[in-house]
Amino acid sequence: MAKKKTEEAGGSQDLLTSIKNNINEQLNRTVAYNMKTDDPLEVKQWFSTGSTLVDLILRGKLGKEGNRGGVPAGRITLFNGESGAGKSLLAWHTIKDVVDKGGVAIYIDTEGATNLEFAEMIGVDTSKVIFVPEVNTLEETFRIIEVFLNNLATSNDPNRFGCIVVDSITALSTEDEDADDFGGRQYPTKARLMSKGMRKLQVAISKFNLSLILLNQLRLDINANSMFGDGLIIPTGTAQIFHASASLRLYKSSKMKEGSGGDIIGQTIRVKTEKTRFTRPLQEVKIPLHFEYGIQDNISIFDFLVKEKLIISTGAYKKIIDWEGKEGCNNKGILSFRGSEWSQLFKNNKDVYEWALEAVVNSLGKPSEEWYPNDKNEKPKEKENDT
Repeated sequence: MAKKKTEEAGGSQDLLTSIKNNINEQLNRTVAYNMKTDDPLEVKQWFSTGSTLVDLILRGKLGKEGNRGGVPAGRITLFNGESGAGKSLLAWHTIKDVVDKGGVAIYIDTEGATNLEFAEMIGVDTSKVIFVPEVNTLEETFRIIEVFLNNLATSNDPNRFGCIVVDSITALSTEDEDADDFGGRQYPTKARLMSKGMRKLQVAISKFNLSLILLNQLRLDINANSMFGDGLIIPTGTAQIFHASASLRLYKSSKMKEGSGGDIIGQTIRVKTEKTRFTRPLQEVKIPLHFEYGIQDNISIFDFLVKEKLIISTGAYKKIIDWEGKEGCNNKGILSFRGSEWSQLFKNNKDVYEWALEAVVNSLGKPSEEWYPNDKNEKPKEKENDT
């Protein structure tokens, strides 16, 4: 009986291989794959947003050195949020990572509000970024993206990769809208054009290690029920969210002051994954944005570990327990430090750095315990194969 089932399985595999080969021959290109041995949708390159926490809720893991990040190449990613919530800043931090890794980048500013000095302040080599500050319509934007893609296609570098940022889609009109007089009847031309453009771009971008990041200002939905959700929508239709592999929603949370009652030096923002194909969605983190330094990654990690009670607050001092045998351990097996010392510890103490990253990965990078219906420490057992 076992031999017969094995032969049947082998026959099935041969049939699937034959069908796959015939499909590829019919279309004169490889479109059909074996799911066991091939992974045509594997993301080969990842770019960092500048925030470890945001990268984790997008991707579910950090990745190896040199390929860390949460924004996937070959896919479309959305940064949606309120005005001033940090969308552009996240985009520039992502571009910084692309350029630092040797990639190419283009920033299409449809609002004419980019501060290039700020981009340089956070470490972006702007000499390696194409900047387009004057775009009038959505059609022009698509043409620029098409030129960028065509140049990547004809490049001699087989490992080419890069990033396109459009800031923002919401601010663009269409050629039909531009031709219409003020007060004329308006049709949903932008939503229809976005739907067509997303279909074309998704196919084109998937052929390259290229990330397309679209920024959107959220608008108040006058038809929304205020009892559910935040009452905000993307005004250019739903095509973007359908075609995107990941989508973030950003909100302003609180202001950061220098000392007690001092000047406002930044703000804390909430970042939520409304969609991601790489880990569980609907996770939320808070990150501090400094007006002069950009994202303060180590501070956001510290605040997260304090909130999760992995770093214990005892007055002016902070403690990490179970620190036996590690650098900085006292005679009680505890690492004790002042909050102001965290940045230097995170930078110079290898044990602190590795422990902190492992802690946030364990908290954000794996499914929560509520996913496991039986024993909270065990995943559901797979059904036994009766063959």
